[in-house]
Amino acid sequence: MEKKGKNTSQKKNLAKMQTMKLNDCKAVILKLVDELLDATSMMSNSPSIKEQWSIHLVIVNLLSKINQFEAEFDLKPLSQRNDQSIEKLTKWATKNGAILNGVEIHQFENYEYGMKATKDIAVGDKLVTVPRALMMTEENIPSSPLWKLHSQDMMLRNMPNVALAIFILVECLRKDKKSFWHSYLTTLPVTYSTPVYFDVADLEALKGSPAFEAALKLNRNIARQYAYFKKLFQLSNDPASVILKDTFTYEYYSFHGGLESD
Repeated sequence: MEKKGKNTSQKKNLAKMQTMKLNDCKAVILKLVDELLDATSMMSNSPSIKEQWSIHLVIVNLLSKINQFEAEFDLKPLSQRNDQSIEKLTKWATKNGAILNGVEIHQFENYEYGMKATKDIAVGDKLVTVPRALMMTEENIPSSPLWKLHSQDMMLRNMPNVALAIFILVECLRKDKKSFWHSYLTTLPVTYSTPVYFDVADLEALKGSPAFEAALKLNRNIARQYAYFKKLFQLSNDPASVILKDTFTYEYYSFHGGLESD
């Protein structure tokens, strides 16, 4: 009995230490988020490319620190894209009215998943039909936990792409029930080819091109949006904030929020 009681006590102490460690991480992250908000807002009216690049390096440094602390929360990957999840996606989609006519989802060697023909296809053949009921759009937000916050927050109301990114995260991370789009969400790509996924060297290689300034702006916007919502979720108690309060990370947001925004 003494040994059992000792083991129980050790487990409780370990759990307490882990909780304290995570709470310390949260506090540090919020301080870094304040710095990130400052960094993404300190641009002059007509910034030079040199100034934008200097600020980008500050942002990258802050996000690197934030990612290190957020990694302590050991959150699961949002997507598990493989042949099994693709098969579940196909079954879910066709069960709910999607039609695949002479094509199937297939992983090509040395490439990602794509559509493969399973029969001869004539010009004008309709290959894929997806009913609107299967699509994740802003129209679905009123029936989701995000609705209350969406109706109150100006950024969510005025930026549909940002609202959709947060909506996807809510549906991925909600625990009250499995999302209707679960089979779709688990098959999303794990990376994209947008500048949000470029490292410093990749972005620096764009210097002198028309894409360089746009890439810096995109990265700055995503970082600012992340910082804004990170603080918002900590200070709010609406259903969506409750879901995302301890699960919203920069990695998660850049995964679904890497869309160009003004």
